[in-house]
Amino acid sequence: MTRIIGLCVPLLIIVVIVSGCWDRKELNATSLITGIGIDKGEYKKYKLTTESIIETEINPKTGGKATPSIIFSLEGDMIAELVNKLNIGFTRSSTYSHVQVIVISEEVAKEGLLEFIDFLDRNREIRNEYNLIIAKGVSASDVLKVSYPLQKSSSFKLKTQLETMFKDYGGDPQSKIKDFVSSLISKGREPVLTAVTIQGDAEKGKRKSNMETIEPDAMVLLSGIAIFKGEQLQGYLAVDDTRYYLWTQNKIKSTSITTTCGKNKFITVHIFNSHSKVKSHYKDDKPFIQISVSLEAKMEGTQCSDDMRKLETYTHYQSLIEEQVKAGIKGTIEKAQKEYSSDIFGFGEVMNRQDYQNFKKVKENWNDEFAKADIDVTVDVKMRYLGLKTNTFLNENN
Repeated sequence: MTRIIGLCVPLLIIVVIVSGCWDRKELNATSLITGIGIDKGEYKKYKLTTESIIETEINPKTGGKATPSIIFSLEGDMIAELVNKLNIGFTRSSTYSHVQVIVISEEVAKEGLLEFIDFLDRNREIRNEYNLIIAKGVSASDVLKVSYPLQKSSSFKLKTQLETMFKDYGGDPQSKIKDFVSSLISKGREPVLTAVTIQGDAEKGKRKSNMETIEPDAMVLLSGIAIFKGEQLQGYLAVDDTRYYLWTQNKIKSTSITTTCGKNKFITVHIFNSHSKVKSHYKDDKPFIQISVSLEAKMEGTQCSDDMRKLETYTHYQSLIEEQVKAGIKGTIEKAQKEYSSDIFGFGEVMNRQDYQNFKKVKENWNDEFAKADIDVTVDVKMRYLGLKTNTFLNENN
């Protein structure tokens, strides 16, 4: 028995080591796909566009002699087939583990995403940390083709752009495939995705020269969020509305608010701490949504000559910011109610937890109930810092 065990142990070790490498791909024999674009095809149902980086050109020590990436498009009726068919144009086997973004055209999104979302959700090679993006008014392939001076791969540039916008301003929802699927199957929430567009001449933006000028001919810009009802795109909210949307989700990390402090005069404060709570229940036979937001802020700049050493100035500025944020949140919710009847905020999910007996009666037509909901928003702002100066030089002569 001891002899048999002694023979089996080495065999088991060998099996584990060998089987662990059965599907490996050598780096120098693969094409690293970093971005995917999905458009309607001219001859087939879909056109798949991929960005594949050239490793030597991405490296700052060896790059600069050729284009940093290759864009290739292919048409077919199933995305699942097309991702395995790229060797029509590529010599190397394609690897999708480094995909940063998947861009979907407005045309495709309006018809619905179910036909390929299942593939994206179940595919083991494409990691689920990529951003899902809607190309607003432009093709998904053009979004991947626009080059950028500071980051050679358009996919990596776009991924970084979205992360920075979310962190510094709160202008991006950071929508991943898991978020979309979760909202899709929920009875109390509708999906949202990032929306981007192209500013400038998209054709000139595809050239390498677009990376070599101080004023690029074209740039990919964030344009807010895309609103869905089920699998289909309904419309958009602007970048500022995106920020107010994220406040309802308790996801604002940092942002700046500008509001009026006098006739054609403004102040800007930086929000460095934010916390939001949502309550949802029925009141007078209608959904009643309560949102409370608490903020900590510091002064960034003022055009007014108010004396910042006085408590009433502090209190006045705090109330101005409170009203600005309150109106923004309420206005964004009302747009979703009146224009789209789509509960992208997840108020139905909140009611499911807090008032289940009422929610279960309306969950099949929750969007209709959401459209007539009463909204109450309260905002509390505390000004903590004034920057380097207590008072403004605009008030020094007073």
